[in-house]
Amino acid sequence: MKRLSFVVMLALVITGCSWAGKKSGTFDNLYLQAENEIKLAKQMGFLWRDTPAYLRQSKLAHEAGKKKLAMELVKEALDQARLAQQQARQQSDPDIFYPPN
Repeated sequence: MKRLSFVVMLALVITGCSWAGKKSGTFDNLYLQAENEIKLAKQMGFLWRDTPAYLRQSKLAHEAGKKKLAMELVKEALDQARLAQQQARQQSDPDIFYPPN
C-alpha cells in the first residue's frame, strides 16, 4: 500500500513538473498528457477498456481535420485515465464487510 502510494505521488509530481509552463489547451499537449496518464493507469492495473480507443480515435479525427471532435475525444481519454487512477487509489485497500448471520 505504501509503495503504491509512493509510486502514484511520484508519477503525479513528475507529470506536473513536465507540463509546467506549457499551454494546456493544444491538442498535442493534451494527447501527450493523456498518453502519460494512460500509462500510469495501466501500471496501476486499472486501465479502463475503452480509454485507449478514445485516444486512437482522437488522433484519427485530428489527422482528418476534425479538430473539435479530436479535442473532445482526447479530453475524454484524459478524464477516463485520471478517473481510473482515482479508482485504483480508492480500491487498493478495500474494506470488506460481512453481513451478520
